[in-house]
Amino acid sequence: MNRIRIPSLNVLLAVFLSVAPISIAAEVRPADAILIEAEDFAEARTESDDFARPQRYPEASGRTVLLRIFNKGTLHYRFNAETSGTYSVWVRYTRRMDKRVASEVNGKSFNQMTSATNTKTDKRDIWRWGQLSRAKLRKGENELVIHPSPWKIDCLLITASKDYIPNDATELFARERVLSESEQRMMATQTAPLVPDFLEDFPNYELPEWFDAHRVQLHTRLGPPFMRRDPERFLKPGKWFKEMGVKVFSRHIVSGNEGAWWPSEHGAIHDMAVERNVAREIIEDAHSNGLRIIAYYRHIEDEWAAVNHPDWRCVDPDGKPIPGTRGTNMCMNSPYADLVLARQLELVKLGADGFYYDSVHMPRSGCWCDHCREKFTTMTGLEHPGSVDMDNPVWHKLKEFNNYTIARTFANWRKALHAENPELVMVVGSNLWPCLSDKHMDHRVFQILDCHKTEFNKGTVYRSPSALWSFPSDFRPMELDVRLGFGFDVARDATDGRPAHVWAHRIQAESHMLAATAGMVGHGCIANVDVRESRIPDDNFKSSFAMGERVSPFLKGTKPICHVAILHSEQARDRDGLDHRKVWRDTLYPMYGAYHVLLRDQIPCGFIFDSQLVQREFRGIQNIFVPNYGNLSEDLKSALSDFTASGGKVILNKPEWKWHTDAGWHEAVKQFRSTLNYQGNSVQAHGGNEKMHLQAFSTEDGKQLTICLMNDFSWVQVGGKGEEGFVEGDNQQSLANQPDPCKGVRLRIPGKPSRVFEANSGKELTWSAEGVDIPEFQNLAVIVAQY
Repeated sequence: MNRIRIPSLNVLLAVFLSVAPISIAAEVRPADAILIEAEDFAEARTESDDFARPQRYPEASGRTVLLRIFNKGTLHYRFNAETSGTYSVWVRYTRRMDKRVASEVNGKSFNQMTSATNTKTDKRDIWRWGQLSRAKLRKGENELVIHPSPWKIDCLLITASKDYIPNDATELFARERVLSESEQRMMATQTAPLVPDFLEDFPNYELPEWFDAHRVQLHTRLGPPFMRRDPERFLKPGKWFKEMGVKVFSRHIVSGNEGAWWPSEHGAIHDMAVERNVAREIIEDAHSNGLRIIAYYRHIEDEWAAVNHPDWRCVDPDGKPIPGTRGTNMCMNSPYADLVLARQLELVKLGADGFYYDSVHMPRSGCWCDHCREKFTTMTGLEHPGSVDMDNPVWHKLKEFNNYTIARTFANWRKALHAENPELVMVVGSNLWPCLSDKHMDHRVFQILDCHKTEFNKGTVYRSPSALWSFPSDFRPMELDVRLGFGFDVARDATDGRPAHVWAHRIQAESHMLAATAGMVGHGCIANVDVRESRIPDDNFKSSFAMGERVSPFLKGTKPICHVAILHSEQARDRDGLDHRKVWRDTLYPMYGAYHVLLRDQIPCGFIFDSQLVQREFRGIQNIFVPNYGNLSEDLKSALSDFTASGGKVILNKPEWKWHTDAGWHEAVKQFRSTLNYQGNSVQAHGGNEKMHLQAFSTEDGKQLTICLMNDFSWVQVGGKGEEGFVEGDNQQSLANQPDPCKGVRLRIPGKPSRVFEANSGKELTWSAEGVDIPEFQNLAVIVAQY
């Protein structure tokens, strides 16, 4: 049996200043309370090398939680009590199943914690306090033993009080971190300029019509295994995609860290491509069926490069290679970036219409290779941080340097690839960026992207061990449909209003497909719907592609109208980056709150970002809502002054607007609404269902206004498990959540259009100054006003 010992036990005896509790019997933590971090066990007795592993977690007390406690073994905690008596032992935990927890105190067994219920929601950690036992303690040293259970634990609290019930507001986050002057200066320093020089290479970019005019596209992950077991499906799926109504599709050309699927002059070649040009056959099959093909190119891992050029690998602080999900991560600060570009240029010459870049582009935690160390110090004047430490301002600067590396790399690739084919489209993934809980990638890269790739549910992942700022569990919950819309709109607006490419996978039922597609398209995005390879061709997709072809002509070439724009200032957010609770309270939650109000009031809204604000890209905005004005640089404040001088209105969030609390929410909503300068001749809808969404778009010449009305789409199943996924009728409860059709909608349309019609149904509508009555619809109504 292995015995793992911790040299010193960090047992904290402290009384924290209380804040307004959520639901507690006693308002102040008792003076006798003992707080023990879960990772500070005295001993772990186990036969497993993977038992009781600490993991960094922003929402944890001490920023660390303990996991892998389900293997055989016991955790032993030793602590001192000032007096003997009966004490309550509390634990902060999260788990995926209901199960009792066994423990011992001074040799006496307990099985009291029957309320250790499932706290997982949509794969996110929801933390809860549970009473582990009521046990007799002796004066002096005591021992608590916890037996294995499938959970994560954060900390333990022991008190003689019978009435005290701990909660996050009083126990963990009642205090804010006070930064030193040097930390404040470091967090306020910009690693890269708000508007890098490379942005000048891509002014006023417009997407090519072949891409922009088809707002519903297909995605498939046909990879090398299909070449062996079903070569026709692998090499010649074009005829089946055409039968489904597809015009544009994305598919694998490099799936992982394998060699090229064509006879490349750079790096390794896949076995199947030694005697044939597989990539050429796939591309020609698409074109022969009248389809455009976007090549999924897995660029972050490459086995040949990792073996032959070990100095190109990303390494951790100990110099060990950083693993990706499909091989070793390769560094974009090394010559590896040139290898990837050379191979992409070969694919452009073979006829690829675009590239699809998945994954994180650089490790989220940073890279410690010699290339990064040298360039980081040259760029910032700082020494490379010695570890991954979210409490270290220098590590935050490394994250920003990482983002600049990504932006510079894609800017270089884009310049070279567009020179070869100006109509080529680069679709670039952003990982967790739309959910705002991390700073991997930033506004600089999105402005130079052709298209921002995200995923249907990505904007809802607010709690994650990998997130830098996990959503505080005691904050007011956010509504699912609002979070989905938020994710779509920030992804769209970060690329100057160009449609985001939203991947939605394993949606098999036609009703779910239509609702999800309506939500993505209606928010001005491209619905990138994933078909299961074994179901090609799938008739469930046909109605969504047909709907896309009906409405896409009236969305192509348009830009979103933002009567109210919410400033997404990463600069303001990052200055508070050492305190995830402050980040959410002062910057992120006010953004969500304002967006929630505007969405529910059916007012066209969106987002403006630091680099766009500095460049005065106001895009017809009437109001700009600013969550954290005090954290803005003088450049951003000057831009806001210019916006006001041009006739716009700046709305500053106020400290007394407690958006994140149940008690403060309604007052914040009321005060925010009272500040809006919303002109009477602007677009606005009334009626319909409570969760109906509205977004509006206009052509540059102002001769066409397109207004999308979407019924609630948050009920759909996305990412279902199993080879066949979800099929119609499998889940009656889910189908029962489908909302009633939207009816009784009246839409105010400004000006006096010469023609108004609904593009999805083809119905002509009658305009009047009082408003246009919209016919009943189930998923999507696209109102087109022509002037």
